[in-house]
Amino acid sequence: MRITYLHQYLNTPEMAGGTRSYEMARRLVANGHEVNMVTSWREEDERKDWFVTDEAGIRVHWLPVPYSNKMSHGERIRAFFRFAVGATPRAGAGRGPTCRNGGRAASRDSASASRGCVRAQRFSGRDAGEAP
Repeated sequence: MRITYLHQYLNTPEMAGGTRSYEMARRLVANGHEVNMVTSWREEDERKDWFVTDEAGIRVHWLPVPYSNKMSHGERIRAFFRFAVGATPRAGAGRGPTCRNGGRAASRDSASASRGCVRAQRFSGRDAGEAP
Protein backbone atom coordinates (compact mmCIF):
# COMPACT_ATOMS: atom_id res chain seq x y z
CA MET A 1 0.00 0.00 0.00
CA ARG A 2 1.19 3.55 -0.69
CA ILE A 3 0.90 5.70 2.42
CA THR A 4 1.38 9.45 2.77
CA TYR A 5 2.18 10.39 6.36
CA LEU A 6 1.98 14.03 7.48
CA HIS A 7 4.02 15.17 10.46
CA GLN A 8 5.11 18.78 10.68
CA TYR A 9 8.11 18.12 12.93
CA LEU A 10 9.53 14.71 12.05
CA ASN A 11 12.70 13.67 13.87
CA THR A 12 15.02 10.93 12.65
CA PRO A 13 17.23 9.12 15.18
CA GLU A 14 20.07 11.54 14.35
CA MET A 15 17.93 14.52 15.42
CA ALA A 16 17.02 15.70 18.91
CA GLY A 17 13.47 14.82 19.96
CA GLY A 18 10.94 12.03 19.80
CA THR A 19 10.94 9.59 16.88
CA ARG A 20 7.49 7.96 17.19
CA SER A 21 6.38 8.90 13.65
CA TYR A 22 9.73 7.83 12.18
CA GLU A 23 9.51 4.46 13.97
CA MET A 24 5.93 3.86 12.86
CA ALA A 25 6.80 4.70 9.24
CA ARG A 26 9.92 2.50 9.40
CA ARG A 27 7.82 -0.44 10.55
CA LEU A 28 5.30 0.15 7.76
CA VAL A 29 8.17 0.04 5.25
CA ALA A 30 9.47 -3.17 6.86
CA ASN A 31 6.05 -4.73 6.21
CA GLY A 32 6.17 -3.89 2.50
CA HIS A 33 4.37 -0.53 2.40
CA GLU A 34 5.63 2.48 0.45
CA VAL A 35 5.72 5.44 2.83
CA ASN A 36 6.03 9.09 1.83
CA MET A 37 6.52 11.34 4.87
CA VAL A 38 5.69 15.02 4.35
CA THR A 39 7.37 17.20 6.97
CA SER A 40 9.19 20.47 7.55
CA TRP A 41 12.91 21.20 7.65
CA ARG A 42 13.30 23.49 10.67
CA GLU A 43 16.94 24.50 10.38
CA GLU A 44 17.81 27.88 8.94
CA ASP A 45 20.24 27.17 6.12
CA GLU A 46 20.55 27.66 2.35
CA ARG A 47 17.59 25.39 1.52
CA LYS A 48 14.60 27.31 0.19
CA ASP A 49 12.57 24.68 -1.65
CA TRP A 50 11.39 21.07 -1.21
CA PHE A 51 14.02 18.35 -1.05
CA VAL A 52 13.65 14.59 -0.65
CA THR A 53 15.76 12.11 1.32
CA ASP A 54 15.57 8.39 1.98
CA GLU A 55 15.49 7.60 5.70
CA ALA A 56 15.50 3.82 6.28
CA GLY A 57 13.31 3.28 3.22
CA ILE A 58 10.94 6.15 4.08
CA ARG A 59 10.78 8.74 1.31
CA VAL A 60 10.88 12.00 3.30
CA HIS A 61 9.70 15.20 1.61
CA TRP A 62 11.16 18.17 3.50
CA LEU A 63 9.71 21.70 3.18
CA PRO A 64 12.03 24.35 4.64
CA VAL A 65 9.99 26.21 7.28
CA PRO A 66 12.26 27.63 9.97
CA TYR A 67 10.99 27.04 13.51
CA SER A 68 12.37 27.67 16.97
CA ASN A 69 11.03 27.68 20.51
CA LYS A 70 12.33 31.24 20.66
CA MET A 71 9.70 32.36 18.13
CA SER A 72 6.73 34.41 19.28
CA HIS A 73 3.24 32.88 19.33
CA GLY A 74 2.38 34.69 16.09
CA GLU A 75 5.56 33.50 14.38
CA ARG A 76 4.78 29.90 15.37
CA ILE A 77 1.26 30.16 13.96
CA ARG A 78 2.64 31.57 10.71
CA ALA A 79 5.14 28.68 10.53
CA PHE A 80 2.27 26.19 10.99
CA PHE A 81 0.27 27.77 8.17
CA ARG A 82 3.31 27.91 5.88
CA PHE A 83 3.73 24.18 6.40
CA ALA A 84 0.00 23.39 6.05
CA VAL A 85 -0.38 25.37 2.81
CA GLY A 86 2.91 24.09 1.37
CA ALA A 87 2.33 20.45 2.35
CA THR A 88 -1.20 20.14 0.97
CA PRO A 89 -0.31 19.69 -2.72
CA ARG A 90 2.68 17.48 -1.88
CA ALA A 91 0.55 15.23 0.35
CA GLY A 92 -2.02 14.73 -2.40
CA ALA A 93 0.67 13.69 -4.88
CA GLY A 94 1.36 10.44 -2.96
CA ARG A 95 -2.11 9.10 -3.83
CA GLY A 96 -2.07 6.84 -0.78
CA PRO A 97 -4.02 6.86 2.45
CA THR A 98 -3.02 9.79 4.62
CA CYS A 99 -1.85 9.22 8.21
CA ARG A 100 -1.86 12.02 10.69
CA ASN A 101 0.43 12.30 13.64
CA GLY A 102 -1.03 11.86 17.10
CA GLY A 103 -4.05 10.18 18.62
CA ARG A 104 -4.42 6.44 18.46
CA ALA A 105 -3.31 6.33 14.82
CA ALA A 106 0.24 5.91 16.13
CA SER A 107 -0.03 2.25 17.05
CA ARG A 108 2.78 0.01 18.28
CA ASP A 109 2.48 -2.73 15.66
CA SER A 110 2.62 -2.01 11.95
CA ALA A 111 -0.50 -3.99 11.03
CA SER A 112 -2.58 -1.86 13.39
CA ALA A 113 -0.65 1.20 12.27
CA SER A 114 -1.57 0.70 8.62
CA ARG A 115 -5.22 0.09 9.55
CA GLY A 116 -5.11 3.27 11.65
CA CYS A 117 -3.82 5.22 8.67
CA VAL A 118 -6.69 4.02 6.50
CA ARG A 119 -9.23 4.89 9.19
CA ALA A 120 -7.68 8.30 9.70
CA GLN A 121 -8.28 9.00 6.01
CA ARG A 122 -11.74 7.53 5.68
CA PHE A 123 -13.18 8.94 8.87
CA SER A 124 -11.60 12.37 8.93
CA GLY A 125 -12.65 14.34 11.97
CA ARG A 126 -12.70 11.21 14.16
CA ASP A 127 -9.90 9.64 16.11
CA ALA A 128 -8.51 6.64 14.23
CA GLY A 129 -9.47 4.32 17.09
CA GLU A 130 -13.18 5.14 17.03
CA ALA A 131 -15.75 3.09 15.18
CA PRO A 132 -17.29 4.70 12.08
